[in-house]
Amino acid sequence: METASSKILFTADMSKAATLGGLFLPTVNWSADSRFALIDCNGRRSGSVMALDMQKRSDFCLPETDETLGHFFPDEDAAKLIQVPRSWFTFDSWESNTLVWIHFDIGMLEDYKTFSDRYCYDLAQRKVVKYEKENAE
Repeated sequence: METASSKILFTADMSKAATLGGLFLPTVNWSADSRFALIDCNGRRSGSVMALDMQKRSDFCLPETDETLGHFFPDEDAAKLIQVPRSWFTFDSWESNTLVWIHFDIGMLEDYKTFSDRYCYDLAQRKVVKYEKENAE
């Protein structure tokens, strides 16, 4: 909504956010130039990140479990790696107006360990540009 005129500029389709058990306390993080807004869509059993592109008047979800595990474990079936289907993807920080860091916790994997780290996503090109893997707890 444009605050000066109270005109609705864009309405997002929040049903795209794949959360299980409802959507609780979504948080919104705007880029410095106000082109992009990231919404943390956290539910009881999972969480995802949805992006709004105010320039293109579009919304889309950022990569989640399958794509992330596919990067780190390219020869494995993601569904078979997960012992307990719980994963949260949340906003971490802005690197620039179009690059954003997303933190993730995917669990539980083998031996009931949580796989946690982050990736950098280019919102303009709509692709992951860098993954960081530091630990598996």
